[in-house]
Amino acid sequence: MLSFNSDRHEYRIKGVVVPSVTTITAPLVDLSGIPQATLEKKRQIGQALHKCIELHLADDLDPDTVDGLVEPYFAAFMKWLRESGFRPDASEKRVFSKALMFAGTLDLNGWTAKGKRAVVDHKSTYHLSTVTGIQTAGYALASIEMGDKIEERYALHLKPDGTYSFVPHKDRMELEHFKTLLNFYRIREKYHGK
Repeated sequence: MLSFNSDRHEYRIKGVVVPSVTTITAPLVDLSGIPQATLEKKRQIGQALHKCIELHLADDLDPDTVDGLVEPYFAAFMKWLRESGFRPDASEKRVFSKALMFAGTLDLNGWTAKGKRAVVDHKSTYHLSTVTGIQTAGYALASIEMGDKIEERYALHLKPDGTYSFVPHKDRMELEHFKTLLNFYRIREKYHGK
């Protein structure tokens, strides 16, 4: 039912192109003051970090292959994993909502130390954006529709000094904000095209 074209970063549900969680929340993200070279470097670090975490959780990571720029962020992730008691059971999981017609790839889901089912969006950005709460809401909505009982949402901010912050997202209105942004996306597509 869900397909993903990685070259075009395009999700389809039953052959119909649908927006991603990141695309839906994009109007709230302003990167205009950041030099393009900086954005590209951070994008590359983020991609490599995602892959390292995915491979580590699949018990398939060769530590010697972790790039020096990625190492401190990955060390922060490993520290969080040890200290938080979080037990991931999926990484880079594709989720979708047939009812709302959107999709995305959530970073982690699993169990908190208190036994709560949660989604976690990890970031290696300079600052943790408040938009992350709305992104986790989108992932939670899709996961719940797919039958996964999500009780909590978090952002995991991995920092270049090897530290982290683990931020809960408890605002229930973020679920409604995500739906509002999805409606805005559809209105914009209708009147301005793709």
